[in-house]
Amino acid sequence: MAHERTKEILLRADTPSERANAVREAIALGMPLAAIEEFLDYLDATKKTGEALVSLPSRAAVYTALAASLLLAATLGSIWLYRIVKARSASKPIYVAEFLGGADAQWSEEGTPEADGRLPAGRRLVLSTGLAKIAFASGTHVILEGPAEFKPLSPNEGRLSEGLLSAHVPPAARGFTVRTPDATVVDLGTEFGVAVQQGELSDVEVFSGLVEVQLDDDEEPTGETHAVRAGEAIQVWSPKESEPPRVEKAAAGLMRFARSLPPAEPAGEVAPVETPETAVERFGIPEAEAELVGPVHQPQGRLVWLDLAPYANEALSVSKGTSKNNDLMDLGSGEQTLAGVRFRIGDGTIQLRGSREAELPAQVEAIAVRRRVAKLYLLHAAQWINKQTRIPDGTEIGHYQVHYHDGSQEAIPIISGEDVRDWWSLDSPSLVTRGQVVWVGRNEATTKAGYYLRLYMTNWENPHPDKTVASLDYVSAMMTAGPFCAAITVELPLPVQADPIPLSASEHGSE
Repeated sequence: MAHERTKEILLRADTPSERANAVREAIALGMPLAAIEEFLDYLDATKKTGEALVSLPSRAAVYTALAASLLLAATLGSIWLYRIVKARSASKPIYVAEFLGGADAQWSEEGTPEADGRLPAGRRLVLSTGLAKIAFASGTHVILEGPAEFKPLSPNEGRLSEGLLSAHVPPAARGFTVRTPDATVVDLGTEFGVAVQQGELSDVEVFSGLVEVQLDDDEEPTGETHAVRAGEAIQVWSPKESEPPRVEKAAAGLMRFARSLPPAEPAGEVAPVETPETAVERFGIPEAEAELVGPVHQPQGRLVWLDLAPYANEALSVSKGTSKNNDLMDLGSGEQTLAGVRFRIGDGTIQLRGSREAELPAQVEAIAVRRRVAKLYLLHAAQWINKQTRIPDGTEIGHYQVHYHDGSQEAIPIISGEDVRDWWSLDSPSLVTRGQVVWVGRNEATTKAGYYLRLYMTNWENPHPDKTVASLDYVSAMMTAGPFCAAITVELPLPVQADPIPLSASEHGSE
């Protein structure tokens, strides 16, 4: 066996330099670092007690169990290897990574890096806000995004208990592992991101290459593994606390992982804040100024987009109602920030039935959420709310039904005059009392008639942020009005954090 040969190599090593070379050779032969350290500990113990080496117990089971664990890259210099072995035998900290710098990084008092930036194995890091870059001894670079809790465990392994992490793994560090509360993510030569929410939910997205996700249940492998390739994403979650985790496919890009530190801004320069005035200039519709007066929001938790593509039933290019060229092409697809909230617009909307369009669905069920929610930001509107249809303010034209994992439900009503009005500016200016106009545009039909288009945002605060939301239903009240939804953004709850300690990027270097 190859491992038996490595044991012989380690047995012959007497001096520190011989031991470092022997460790490097053992790694090159495929022996896991954990098994090497365990064997060296045994050798040190037998030297102290005078026990005969022939009494060494069989390690075959240990080697078999560890065969799938990560290997430290064979190209590592002997200095790192010598430090690891020497530190372990001397019961000193094993430094396996280094903090390279951050962007607006604030750490909790009990979870800060060491003053010189070095990170020993097992060091608990609690990043309250901002970004932090960590370099592992194996060559892997990690971007940690707060609020987050993370521990480097070895030169090629870490544990993410909360927050977001993106990893760039060079070929020499193939096998880098990120452990989460319910899964183990093993790199197979790639760049990927991992997210953990409230210590229960894991998202994995692969930017390039391939990873293997091994499901765990109470820290024990379930034997279930999933390969995730470039451009793919999955969610790992448990519907109930008593149930084992399961895997669901997800759309890439929903978590918006940070993959590098942003460039430093010039001293004294402040990023511009969107205001109603700049919004009017952006849309190029000055007559909408009286309606673009709502607040610019500042979400506290992380924003995650819901993937509405599987549920969309009407393309932006489709003409709504009875008018020709009455489309939403001016909205455009892709990421947009509206009144301070980021939305991801798809190629179509979810259009519900009104009494004038019987071919459309009355409701769309089970829009996947599968996470805890602090707030929902709903980008929506409706057609057929005008003088002819005579729908008065205060009328419920539809609702969103929130389904929690425990079986309970909450309804989010869509009220005419409070949340939305007609998407055409037939009654402009006429404000809503709960929502706000966040987007205006035109199409050929509105331009010809002398009007413009409006989309509204409703901000719903979840009364049960401690519960996981399984899904949403989007339901029409089956009146004349036909509600439609263009995008939904989720604000995640903030984990409980200690008071942060500011740490500038310049204290430990920069990108």
